[in-house]
Amino acid sequence: MFEAVLGEQCRVVECYGDVSSSTTIEALEKSIEKWEFIKRWTEMHPAAPLDDGTADSCALCRRFKMCKDCPVAIRIGATRCKRTPYYAYSRWDEYEKRLKDASDEVAFLKALLRIEESDLFEVEYEDGDARLGLKRDFGNADPLAESIEKWEVIVAICSDPTFKGKVLNADAGTCGLCNEHAYCDDCPVRDSTGRLGCAGTPWSDFWRANDVMNREEMLKAAIAEVKFLKGLCLEAKRPPMPDLVITSIVDQTIYLTAPSEKMQDFICEDCEAHALTYVKRQREQQRIVVKYFVNAAKFAEWLVNGARQQGFTVEVRDA
Repeated sequence: MFEAVLGEQCRVVECYGDVSSSTTIEALEKSIEKWEFIKRWTEMHPAAPLDDGTADSCALCRRFKMCKDCPVAIRIGATRCKRTPYYAYSRWDEYEKRLKDASDEVAFLKALLRIEESDLFEVEYEDGDARLGLKRDFGNADPLAESIEKWEVIVAICSDPTFKGKVLNADAGTCGLCNEHAYCDDCPVRDSTGRLGCAGTPWSDFWRANDVMNREEMLKAAIAEVKFLKGLCLEAKRPPMPDLVITSIVDQTIYLTAPSEKMQDFICEDCEAHALTYVKRQREQQRIVVKYFVNAAKFAEWLVNGARQQGFTVEVRDA
């Protein structure tokens, strides 16, 4: 869609297709395409200046006349792309400066696009800070997906090279999981970490960086939080582990894996009722070793039947 044509002083970016758009998202996508072209062309021609073509090749300028309602103007609070990487870009700058400004403009526009794409979250910038808000009430069938969406929007905010402030209002009030699981009850984050209030997750690192407005560390932590939450999605898709797994019987020793404390207590109580048993509980590995000094296989069968009668799920492996 874009090419560098020979102008009076240097090559100029011109579009050979239609850069008009019917939506803000389309305009942002085409503007990103233009600046990705400028970045690539600059990398291939480090010694040659390139004029960006200004408004003639900009889909945002075509759609938003005089900058009215343009997402760039809304973001920076000024017209004509002031205080953006575009405004810093000059065809006569050194190669490294032109390449950095073009790269920063791509990152800036991609951040705006990701925020614009969200159907749940909106962002307002005030005094340099970014305030997270809701476009609609929570109510998605998947609160974890809503929380991932939130952190992807925060990643977009922190990916903006012009952002120098703090992220505000990104607490429990804008969290799908907190909305669904009051006081962390049955929250998959708490189930994963065993701790309340998202302690022990990248969430903590983010807020420490946010307090001192360290954008690089904020971005790093936000990306890690998205990865952490997506990992919970994968965990949720895995079939639940049985309450009791008999992993093997070696000689007269039965090796058991029992994730829940209730299951462990049940095993110990049943085993301790038999005079010829020895029980060692290994909580760290969530495993119990039972030695039965008469017939281990027969005792294991009895234990499995008893557990099933109590409503526990059981699996026997290689026994």
